Amino acid sequence: MKQLKIVPADRLYRLAGWLLPVLTLVIFSCKKNNLDMPPKQTDLNAVSNVLHGEVYTGPVEAYQEDDGIVFGFNNWKTIFILEKLNPDPLPICAVNIERAKIIYSESGIIVHNEATKETWTYANNDGQSQQKFEKIKKYFANDPGQALIFGHTKISTNWK
Repeated sequence: MKQLKIVPADRLYRLAGWLLPVLTLVIFSCKKNNLDMPPKQTDLNAVSNVLHGEVYTGPVEAYQEDDGIVFGFNNWKTIFILEKLNPDPLPICAVNIERAKIIYSESGIIVHNEATKETWTYANNDGQSQQKFEKIKKYFANDPGQALIFGHTKISTNWK
């Protein structure tokens, strides 16, 4: 009886025949299910740190006019006025938000609805402000509504 000669190529094919199923099993068994992963959270603390902004929490009322938007915060004790660049409507949150967070900074304003997790950003129309708002995009769970504004003002009142 003649003995079979095994050439190096045959050894490689046999090795690959054993390794391929094992490696496939390892690769697919380590794959994570997206349902097991917790959803990404919006990190407003990081956003306020990057923008060097003040955080306000409470109810907000919003009114949009031809030349801007007015946000009445905490029963109109603080008023935020946004001036539009053009007469086109800006993306705006609901007229009344019971649980809102507003981040006010020199670069712009961010409004976050705590109940629906929706966020709207209003950046000033200058290069430095736009760069800062580009940096904060990674801190949002979902893409926020974005708009450029001409400027903004904060007014504190003594109304009760």
